[in-house]
Amino acid sequence: MTENPFGFNPLETVFKDLMNMLSGQRDVHKMVALQMATSIAASADGENVDPNLRIKVDNIIDIAKNELLLNSPLSTSKSLATSKIISATGVSRVENLLSRMKPLTDLLVAQTESNLTNTGATPPELGGMPFGQIMAMTGPMMIGVNIGSAVGHLVSEIQGDSDILWPRYGDEIAVYPQRAATFAQDWSLDFDAYLMWTLINQLVSNAVIQSQHITTELESIARRHITSMSSAAEALTSQLGEMDLSDPTALERLGQDPSQLFSVAKNDEQDRLVAESQPFLAVVVALIDWFTLASAKHLIGPTDSINEARVRVRRDRSEGLNLFESLFGIGVSSSSYEVGNHFIFGVVEREAEEKLIRIVEDPRYMPTPNEVEAPGLWLARIETL
Repeated sequence: MTENPFGFNPLETVFKDLMNMLSGQRDVHKMVALQMATSIAASADGENVDPNLRIKVDNIIDIAKNELLLNSPLSTSKSLATSKIISATGVSRVENLLSRMKPLTDLLVAQTESNLTNTGATPPELGGMPFGQIMAMTGPMMIGVNIGSAVGHLVSEIQGDSDILWPRYGDEIAVYPQRAATFAQDWSLDFDAYLMWTLINQLVSNAVIQSQHITTELESIARRHITSMSSAAEALTSQLGEMDLSDPTALERLGQDPSQLFSVAKNDEQDRLVAESQPFLAVVVALIDWFTLASAKHLIGPTDSINEARVRVRRDRSEGLNLFESLFGIGVSSSSYEVGNHFIFGVVEREAEEKLIRIVEDPRYMPTPNEVEAPGLWLARIETL
């Protein structure tokens, strides 16, 4: 478990990190991101899971998994058979999440640093120091703050690893039972039923996302979004130009409010990419919801109250999730949720729900944007495959 060097002050030693970088230390952004994320996560919940909750998860996970293996269309999924759920708190999962994000965060760092180097609108000096030197010193640190803030706030809010659409590799899935307990209490849900629903949902999501063509496309969406992020360098330049770099609290205030980090409008290319990816993401999320519903109702009965609570939470998007999605372009809008559900129920109404699993199994069956809007067109096309 990663030790938190900051207590509950994410940037208490940020200028020590700056000095380390000046002395030639590499990859400062990774160290700052880990420290930032760990500190934010530690402030959200403790380091240890309530033993009673851990036992409850351990007692029912096999029931959830067996239901999927015996009765779900996902029963042939290799990732479902080998998946393992563990109970965790946010602080215990920060390093794991950052490690899984590394290929894309490295790309984000390289892209932003390249844009910073190439920008021509920066002043020649700041506080008597050449601005290029300022950027070389603080740019990677600010990127680390940005990534760490996104991950820290995100891991403080999710109820399980599979709550985020992210290219997934490996069999381990963490759930956060204390969050599930709080959610059930806040929405007056039966906790045992909601915990079972959560475990099924995490297993289903992991099985769907680990399908090779879905993981590949998720990674491609994030890479395209990052490489088009020209505005991030401009925002970072503006932030540094307006800050008093001799005042540590300036960076601290920035880190404590994730909405202020790179809080810039997407450029036209990013807007186009986000719109282009929405039909694909909408279908993936709707598939996860449908397979979860189909299995959960066998074990816990009607799930209307759970579905309603989850839909309302999706509409009230958290700052951490918004920041994460703004960095990587992987997110589903409220309208896209509705489009995805419209596609699924259009297929179900035509008594063809058994064909939905093919979307997970074979990339040829992934609906086109037009077919997402008109499921009848999709059914007609796949008859020829």
